[in-house]
Amino acid sequence: MTNLINTAKQELLASISTQDPHLNIDEHNTAENDYIAVHIRRGDRIPHGWQYHRKPIPIKEYVDAVLETAKRTQESDSSTPPVLYVASDSPVAIDEFTKAYHGPTFSLSKSVHSDVQRLSSPSEYHQDKFNVLSLEERRSLTKGALVDLALVTGLWDSGRDPYLNAAICSVSSNFCRLAAIGLGWDKAFGNVNNMGEIDKANKRWVDVDLKGQEIPVWQAFELF
Repeated sequence: MTNLINTAKQELLASISTQDPHLNIDEHNTAENDYIAVHIRRGDRIPHGWQYHRKPIPIKEYVDAVLETAKRTQESDSSTPPVLYVASDSPVAIDEFTKAYHGPTFSLSKSVHSDVQRLSSPSEYHQDKFNVLSLEERRSLTKGALVDLALVTGLWDSGRDPYLNAAICSVSSNFCRLAAIGLGWDKAFGNVNNMGEIDKANKRWVDVDLKGQEIPVWQAFELF
């Protein structure tokens, strides 16, 4: 797994260096090596927000959140669109997003390495459908999910990796919840006030689902 994760990270880092030809990808400069992660969960996950009426969150919400977050957080030239790592269980969602976002993106399906590219999800995830797949198919999908998790959350940081600047996701997804841990409390939420409201000016964890309308805005675990 470590080799697969590192291969994906190096491809992402190469995408960032392509944006800036003066960047030395052997040097870990967090101001230049950063990227924004976007996680789009489809399949059997339903948004918590009432405004979506149990339908998928529109791709435009993710694109708008990326642009707003980049404007707030980018330390370099804000006219240069940030490099994004886009993860989803839905190839249709990834295709729709990359067409709507006018900037560089990387995802498993774009990898030039066959052992990484084949891990991309072929269809939306449903637990009941996953359970009847062959052992080899389940292993492949699980590996792909772990690579996505590493890039979406910034976990498994070896110190010479691309630097997770922010995460755009839906709180209804466990990947999204874990992204806040990878970012760290202060970076994810900024200065949280006494009412438990996150710092909208400095947050790097951006939920496109509830959008801070419920307190607490983040919970570590799902309680059934």
